[in-house]
Amino acid sequence: MKSRHGLLLLFLLNIFGCKNDELVTIPTQPVPEIISVSPLTMMQNARFTVTGKNFDTSITHTEAFLDSVPLPLISVSPTTIVAAAPDSVMSGRLSVKNNGHRVLGPVLTVIRDTTFEIISVSRTNAYLLDTILLTVARIDPVKKNYTVFLGSKQVPIDSIYGSTVKFTIPIDAVSGTVSLTFNGITVTGPTITVARRWKVLKEYSLPFIPSRPIIMPDGSIFFCGGIVYTSAFLGKPVVSDGIYGYSAENDQWLSGGTMLERRTSHGYTVLKDGNILIVGGQNLGETGTGPYISSKTFEIRNAATGAVVRSGPLNRPWVNFFIATLPGGKVLLIKLRYTNASSDVDSIPACEIFDPGTYTFRSVDSSITSGNVVQSTDGTVIVFGNDGFAAFDENSEHWSKIGYSNPRPGMFEYFIPWDNDRVFTFPGNSSEPSGIFTISTRQWKRVNRTNEQYGIITGILPLSSSSVMMIGGDGSRSEIYDDAAGIWRTAEPTYYGYPDAAWAIEVDGKFLVFGGEYINGLSKKCEIYTPAR
Repeated sequence: MKSRHGLLLLFLLNIFGCKNDELVTIPTQPVPEIISVSPLTMMQNARFTVTGKNFDTSITHTEAFLDSVPLPLISVSPTTIVAAAPDSVMSGRLSVKNNGHRVLGPVLTVIRDTTFEIISVSRTNAYLLDTILLTVARIDPVKKNYTVFLGSKQVPIDSIYGSTVKFTIPIDAVSGTVSLTFNGITVTGPTITVARRWKVLKEYSLPFIPSRPIIMPDGSIFFCGGIVYTSAFLGKPVVSDGIYGYSAENDQWLSGGTMLERRTSHGYTVLKDGNILIVGGQNLGETGTGPYISSKTFEIRNAATGAVVRSGPLNRPWVNFFIATLPGGKVLLIKLRYTNASSDVDSIPACEIFDPGTYTFRSVDSSITSGNVVQSTDGTVIVFGNDGFAAFDENSEHWSKIGYSNPRPGMFEYFIPWDNDRVFTFPGNSSEPSGIFTISTRQWKRVNRTNEQYGIITGILPLSSSSVMMIGGDGSRSEIYDDAAGIWRTAEPTYYGYPDAAWAIEVDGKFLVFGGEYINGLSKKCEIYTPAR
């Protein structure tokens, strides 16, 4: 048995025997080693660097953990591993698994990042009173002592909700860098450029109180006649025969010649063919010494050339009356009774139709004797009385009288067409509430008083389907009524005050304000307002 085993062993040695220079050595990978980690304490999601040696550069062969929490890897090189801290506050030992080897590092501490930061601003080009939204990282909405600055001016914060800080640009703000301060720490955002919606235009040249302006088909403004003073400080008044206009497109005041006679307290309207019908009025004679003489004539002017197209007599004097072109092309003239009538002609109600096809005036239904007249946006003429309102039917040429469905909430001086179905009403004294009347339902809606008191109202103009702007005359104050919220908000003020006899009119979606009479002189100022859209 022993010899048989010896032969087998000898056979195997012959087969598998080899020389020393034929041995094969299998290489081994060096074990990764962590030398240092920086930093050891860090904010949530912050990056940190592991410095060491023998790291496999393949990021797919590398993993990092804080205790059992996996960490996002940013990059791997033979000597560094860059990773991100978790988004939770914790402490734990770092471990790195690289190329099959797991090595331990030091204990790391992750703390909450309380440093807030302005991430974005809703707009960097804004107007006075615009709302600005700041998106702020790591803000604590529970804490209330944050402060916003625009340049060097502190701005009140409207609200802090989630990561959003909301504030309104103040009326007296200027352009500047927006910043947020809390507990002595200030972070800055971009510069916000602040502009004004009111823009000062050219002054008009004549010392006069213009009559009511109207809008022409080309968007320009037309007015004629009115009171002219011989000096800037209300010298001897003279009734004007001048024809004037303003082009907002070119910011230019225009003179269009003279009427056939001097007129004030007259009326004029744009006909369907674009020409201008001028009716009635009074004058003070050539010397301006009076007494007032009622005009009994009309004239039609070509809007483009200013030439007289037609002129003729009236059936009666027309002074201090309402005139409007109806949708079908006829012109309605309404004279209601004034309780403070200065003459017989002021106290006699009348209603006539002008037919532009025959150039004739004829009397129609004059059963409406008192109230306030307004033409809605669809062209319907409505009179608001104390006990109801009446709409004029152009086809039958009669008034349709309708009572109110609920009591009228107050006595109003201004009736402003808002749309085809609503009229906004405003008292002559702003200490009283305003109102909104809906024609289809005959319902009045009470509107709260303005925030401030106004002795003079320059104009009230619709901004949108849900807001109306009131421009004050005594001072440069204005307010906007927000129908959805049911409140008045302070609006951007005009540059100048516009006293008695100033006008506000909408021109191509913008508001033009000009003129006015002071105790010791006349205003020649003019501004235009561009609403937000």
